[in-house]
Amino acid sequence: MEAEKTYLSFKLKNENFLISTENVKEIVQVGNFTEIPLSDKYLRGVFNLRGAILPLIDTRYKFGLGNTNIGIDTKILIIDVDSEGVVTTLGALVDNVSEVFELSNNEILESKIIASDYPKRYIKGMVKVKNNFTMLINPLEVF
Repeated sequence: MEAEKTYLSFKLKNENFLISTENVKEIVQVGNFTEIPLSDKYLRGVFNLRGAILPLIDTRYKFGLGNTNIGIDTKILIIDVDSEGVVTTLGALVDNVSEVFELSNNEILESKIIASDYPKRYIKGMVKVKNNFTMLINPLEVF
């Protein structure tokens, strides 16, 4: 029997996405952040999380969906991204957070069969959740 892993679902515009909870440290409300002049457009700024200054990434912008309009449901996912043993913690703006799912690897369809407008390296696979297909993101590539 294959072990299940836990994934968090979130929404960007009208699209549903999943991210492994291994990458998500916590979910926080959007508060004050400081914009950084002349920075990349996907970098909304930096914010203070209990004394740590973290970059705030506009995930919608990274996926080519325009800037995130911050509202009551907008959340920041605090994410750890591991690149060859170097872990970077950052905040990722998402339109809202839906729920947590447990999935086995055999429920994830390979990304090479996915037809989408997003960069292929951003998507690890596709999962059928509640009769809808949801994209599983690759945090290392997106962030």
